[in-house]
Amino acid sequence: MIYRVLIVDDEKSIGHSLCEGLGDLGYQAAAALSGREALARMADFRPHFVFLDLRLGSDNGLEVLSALIKLDPEVIVFM
Repeated sequence: MIYRVLIVDDEKSIGHSLCEGLGDLGYQAAAALSGREALARMADFRPHFVFLDLRLGSDNGLEVLSALIKLDPEVIVFM
């Protein structure tokens, strides 16, 4: 089984680096630059894990966390 990981960070270089590193380790990784983008990616990417930045520019990471869990109560989120 290949685990899917969603990286949510408003700094593009961090998301890109983490995606590359996780990909090298055998994970399928995708990045989102905002809470809104992360919520949209949840439906099509269906991650097993989410790495969520607490401060996402104008978005509040805790509010995004709540919305992610409503979409998928079983997703594991690291902040």
